[in-house]
Order: sequence, then structure tokens, then C-alpha cells
Amino acid sequence: MDNRDDRPTRRRTIGSGDADLARLRRRLQVWRASCRGPSGRIPEALWAAAVEHARRDGVEGVADALALNGPALARRVEASSPRAPMPATKPLFVEWALSAPGAQWQLEVESPQGAKLSLRLTGPGPDLPRLLASFLRARS
Repeated sequence: MDNRDDRPTRRRTIGSGDADLARLRRRLQVWRASCRGPSGRIPEALWAAAVEHARRDGVEGVADALALNGPALARRVEASSPRAPMPATKPLFVEWALSAPGAQWQLEVESPQGAKLSLRLTGPGPDLPRLLASFLRARS
């Protein structure tokens, strides 16, 4: 038992169903015993295989089974995960007609730099395209 929270410590052992993981472990053992390159770093092909296993079986267990640095494996798993693209932020344009006499309207615009323009008018509005272009030019 582990003294932390009285939970049992789980150690991953390579069972008969983990043939691929066992092969990878042997490859790492061979590399560690004889093939340490000039930098002493694990070759990328071995890291890539470990990352593939960690995605499927979990970082902690795979790191333990392969005697790898868990945080380093976790960073590699995170770095190799596909990221959702950020939504493109494009200016929106909305066209409307204000033809009702005495109509009240409000317009609020914020520039990419954070400057704000707020209009509250009654009746027909100004030349909005020219007003907005002037506002955005003055703030850029």
C-alpha cells in the first residue's frame, strides 16, 4: 500500500496481451545497453512508439512499463495531440435600413485595438460606412 490516501500503488506490468509494448520495451533495453548515440537521447522513433502506446493505454502505465520519464512522455503526448483550430475572427458586416421616422437605434463597435464607439440616435443615421471607416482609421 502507498501511504498517500491509503490507495494501492498501481504498477504496470507487461502481460501476454501486450506483445507490441513488450517488443518496444526490448528495443529500448537494447538501445540502453549498447546504442546510446552521441547525445545519449532516446531516438525519436522509440519516443514516437511510446507516445502511440501512451495515447492508447495511458501515460503513467506506459512510462512505468518502459522505464521512461513520465512527465517527458506526457509532454510528448500533449505535443503530438491534434489541436482544434482557433476560430477565425473576421469582422462582421450587417446591413439594415432605418426608414421609419422617429426610429431609435443604437450601434456599438469595438476596434481590434479595443477602442469603442457607441451611437444612440433617433431618426435617419449618418453615413455609417464613412463613419466606421473614419473611426477605424483614427484608431489604427
